[in-house]
Amino acid sequence: MDINLNEIAQTSTAIVATLTPFLPFLVETGKESIKKLSEVIAEKGGEVVFEKAKSLWSKVTSWFASAPKLETAAKSLASDPDDEDFQHKLAKELGIYLQHHPDSLQDILKFFGGGESIQHVIADKGSFVENVKQSITGQGNVSQIVSASDKSTIKGVTQIKN
Repeated sequence: MDINLNEIAQTSTAIVATLTPFLPFLVETGKESIKKLSEVIAEKGGEVVFEKAKSLWSKVTSWFASAPKLETAAKSLASDPDDEDFQHKLAKELGIYLQHHPDSLQDILKFFGGGESIQHVIADKGSFVENVKQSITGQGNVSQIVSASDKSTIKGVTQIKN
């Protein structure tokens, strides 16, 4: 499996963005935490978002045994979610982990709805498609489709999978 560092960086950043508002409550539970959590849920988008973050957190914490620096970075960010250095550190540690565990990367891509890329160019009836270049990046299911119908002409189509 080819490792796409850009995809890993984007995925790591998405994980941090999803977890950060809820991380203090995911790391620590207590009466004061629960009260503050209800305020954050109301402010940040509701219970559905929190449930998604909890599910993601469960995946991330399962990696801690083999990545102690990842656990340290997560706890640091939980202590101060607004600290950009802590956010970057967690993203970096996630990136290192995902680079060495491509199955986990695929699992997270599926979690976020990724892993499938489709490009489709359609021309119908009196169709004409000319000078189309499709360039796509992805490790999951990748489809590049050019179709035309009836009185079709297709010229100069280039399809590239990066």
